[in-house]
Amino acid sequence: MSDSGLNLLELHVDEKYFKKLFDLKKEYKLQYFNARFNTSLSSSFRLEKSIMKSAHNFNNYGFSIQAFVDGGFGFSTCNLISIEELENSFREAAKLAHYSSRNAEKKFDIKELDPVKAKYIQPQKKKLLNISADEKAKYILEQDKQARNYDDRIVNTISSYSDTIKHELIVTSDERIIDLTSSYARIMVHAYSKEGNVNQSSRANIGITGGYEIVDMGGKVGIKAAKRAIEILNAKPVNAGRYDVIVDPYLAGTFAHEAFGHACEADAILANESQLAGKINQKVGPEFISIYEDPDIENGYGSIKYDSEGIKAKKIALIKNGILAGYMHSRETASKMDVEPTGNGRAQSFTSFPVVRMRNTYIEKGDWNLEEMLEELKNGILCINWNYGYTEPNIGQFMFKMERAWQIENGEKKQLLRDAALSGTMLNVLNKIRAISDNVMMDDGTCGKSGQHVPVGSGGPYLLINDISIGGM
Repeated sequence: MSDSGLNLLELHVDEKYFKKLFDLKKEYKLQYFNARFNTSLSSSFRLEKSIMKSAHNFNNYGFSIQAFVDGGFGFSTCNLISIEELENSFREAAKLAHYSSRNAEKKFDIKELDPVKAKYIQPQKKKLLNISADEKAKYILEQDKQARNYDDRIVNTISSYSDTIKHELIVTSDERIIDLTSSYARIMVHAYSKEGNVNQSSRANIGITGGYEIVDMGGKVGIKAAKRAIEILNAKPVNAGRYDVIVDPYLAGTFAHEAFGHACEADAILANESQLAGKINQKVGPEFISIYEDPDIENGYGSIKYDSEGIKAKKIALIKNGILAGYMHSRETASKMDVEPTGNGRAQSFTSFPVVRMRNTYIEKGDWNLEEMLEELKNGILCINWNYGYTEPNIGQFMFKMERAWQIENGEKKQLLRDAALSGTMLNVLNKIRAISDNVMMDDGTCGKSGQHVPVGSGGPYLLINDISIGGM
């Protein structure tokens, strides 16, 4: 194990820092503060056509102070950790909080919580600090080469490997002291194919919380991506229209996260930017559908034990048996709505302000198998994976470009299809689901919001949906 790596993960923050924080809170007459001390080690490699385009090992080190008084927040960060810098940053954050309070549209308090002291270290079967940069680079280069060499019709590849180990100490004004060491890694290969005038692409990816065991779990990601990119060349463009469809677990997860999950974030609810505002305990879907937000899926890319505000992350039901059961909250939104925080206050790094974010969002399994669903569908489209899309939570509109699809005739796969997009409105589509498969698969991703990006997971079972719009792209 690298001694230098271990040393870089030490924070050297002790009781004198804690005492100073509480003394400063009194001095500046704050109602609440959240101090986050952080050090992290990250590595990343990016290749294009098996040529290394970037390779980085870097250390991110410092702390932030989030100060609050009477509806106003202040935020300050520093890339050094010392008592002197703590005093300076706290003073700046406190000044900003008092200024914000004087101009706050609405006064409120951050609800005080019970003191908690906790420590958690993310298990790693293969410790990232034991793996050299050279070994990581060789691994992703081999995956990229396997994709490029799979077929002459593979005309380009873009591959990446990244990992992070982060040690974070969270100290809040209600004496919540949380010592967290997290680790996560991600591998992705994009393969681009061409035959004549037809251009297609596919990606294979895996992201986990854990260590270098990711390379064993991921298998031959390069070959997976290339194989699918070649297969799609033989597909026919879809005929736009309305169809009964089955969406696969990855598209189901995209729907759960993008179309539904963002609409359940309490900051969107408070801003009246969600179609789900005011609908708690109302029926929003069939009684056999439930959607959960779970921070504790083993190796889940969005799994966390505590959020960036020192709140123990817990599983919550967004929909329970067709009824809208809850929203996701930070301490701010929970205080404004007089509910308990849910552990969804996440920040990309210590330089970012915590906001309401998802962890692992998925649709619960049902009791159908895929063969039964295909028989029930009879004629329609089986939609597979996704490339990109957009959502508008305030009106529930969404569009997801799928990677590929199958035309289904008499319950059997007839013709591979390409250049297809799925679109609709969230509540309308929810209520057109008529069957759910008995297996759930999860995907990994990076979610962007408020200029920040955090690891998330999404997934679900196969969904049979009636009468949905499929467009050609």
